[in-house]
Amino acid sequence: MAAFVPRCELHTFKNVGEQNSRMLPFTAPAGFDVFFPRCAEEFAKQGDPDMTRVFEIAAEHGIHFVR
Repeated sequence: MAAFVPRCELHTFKNVGEQNSRMLPFTAPAGFDVFFPRCAEEFAKQGDPDMTRVFEIAAEHGIHFVR
């Protein structure tokens, strides 16, 4: 399965299956790939992740979470 999401379009994803899924994102232009390892550092820390920091990292990459 593949999905194309144009830049600046709101989108989401959800695994509706009963088994774990995997995602292999491809992005262009380059640079967005740095976002995931930086967030992974926050999630790897003991206890709950600092979501304020995750949102800050996201904003540095032009990502904004909406509710």
